[in-house]
Amino acid sequence: AKTFKTKVTDSVKDTDNNSLASAYTTNGFTTESEEESENRPTVSSVSPTDNSTNVSVSTTVAVTFSKKMLTSSITTNTSDTTCSGSFQLSSDNFTTCIKMSATPVASDNDTTFTATPASNLIAAKTFKTRVTDSGKDTLSNSLASAYTTNGFTTTNRPTVSSVSPTDNSTNVSVSTTVAVTFSKIMSTSSITTNTDNT
Repeated sequence: AKTFKTKVTDSVKDTDNNSLASAYTTNGFTTESEEESENRPTVSSVSPTDNSTNVSVSTTVAVTFSKKMLTSSITTNTSDTTCSGSFQLSSDNFTTCIKMSATPVASDNDTTFTATPASNLIAAKTFKTRVTDSGKDTLSNSLASAYTTNGFTTTNRPTVSSVSPTDNSTNVSVSTTVAVTFSKIMSTSSITTNTDNT
């Protein structure tokens, strides 16, 4: 920890050639100790990865921290488009934020938190993720400052949102039907299958 003072001398002048009446000196500010700095959590990674493109409009968003986090401090907006909560997603530089369907889901021993948008994202748009400094670890150490990504860009192409039976499922009935759900309205004439042979 160290204290730093700022000084502005009376040699500075305005455009009318008037100088300060006297030098200006602050009382100073004190930096956190090395131990305090090392104890703070940091953002290790985000998903979708920063600067990625062609991201599905049905994507989830996730953030992974360097330490186990206090789950109650990782919150997001689930009621409207205001930028509230410590975990935010926005396409307009945080003038508004994407409404999420539920609170972030914790995993990996409370180091990773995943949020699901309440509806599909807009195609061909860049979305930034922000984690505010209200996010805290289990010892109540907060992030040193807010973390904001450059963003990821959604694709205009359709993507497969889900399949039925679900992937890797077992003990599926031999008489099951097979279904696929897309992220966009599809041209029905383009969805074809083999009805003649194997």
